[in-house]
Amino acid sequence: MVTHVRAAGRAAGDPRRLGFHLDRVESLATDSLNEARRSVQALRPGPLTGSRLPSCLRRPWRRAQNALLRRATARSLHRSDSPGGSLRDRFLAGSKPASHAIAAVAVPEG
Repeated sequence: MVTHVRAAGRAAGDPRRLGFHLDRVESLATDSLNEARRSVQALRPGPLTGSRLPSCLRRPWRRAQNALLRRATARSLHRSDSPGGSLRDRFLAGSKPASHAIAAVAVPEG
């Protein structure tokens, strides 16, 4: 936009060139404003609307748990010769505090 505004200033004596640059400035400003509106709209908490906090926290937690469990190989999941038991058992034991914390979040009804 700045380039076209400067060019419009230099084209003050030529109405056709001046009109071209001013039209470009208007078009670019409109496109920029529309993009800004789309960006602001995308920042709104759509997925959280109408949901309660515990369920909002549970969804990403479950996705993370499932992703970690899928990544572990079947062999390493069930190896119990390592200290502390199998990887699966250690993971599930380590995730219990977070699961309990999510379950304990109370959102007042109302």
